[in-house]
Amino acid sequence: MLVSPKDSEPSAVQWRLTVSRSLKVLPGGITAESSAEDAHKTVTCAATKAKDADVAAFVCIVAGGKERIPNGSIALVRFVAEPYAGKIRVSEVLGVTADGKRLPMQDVEAVIDRHELQPE
Repeated sequence: MLVSPKDSEPSAVQWRLTVSRSLKVLPGGITAESSAEDAHKTVTCAATKAKDADVAAFVCIVAGGKERIPNGSIALVRFVAEPYAGKIRVSEVLGVTADGKRLPMQDVEAVIDRHELQPE
């Protein structure tokens, strides 16, 4: 979720996504969401070498044109979860304005906890 102060919205955002191996990102599973689409941006991600063998890593960018990206969802990650917890982390986040001004952004991490359902 992109949340920028008024008149400080970025024109592009890049980040590093790391996902526990228990969460399998689907092929083509990282796509643009409404805020990126509203600004006529595309999302491009590429798998990259992870610093830790227990995670899969991607570098992503939302870009295209000079229009500012409004607050809201910019990307959706679709994955299949094995029946136990895993982490997803967005780090090294950097936005830039249309004139190239850097807008550092905060990292975020979440735990996805999926347990198998037991029959009653």
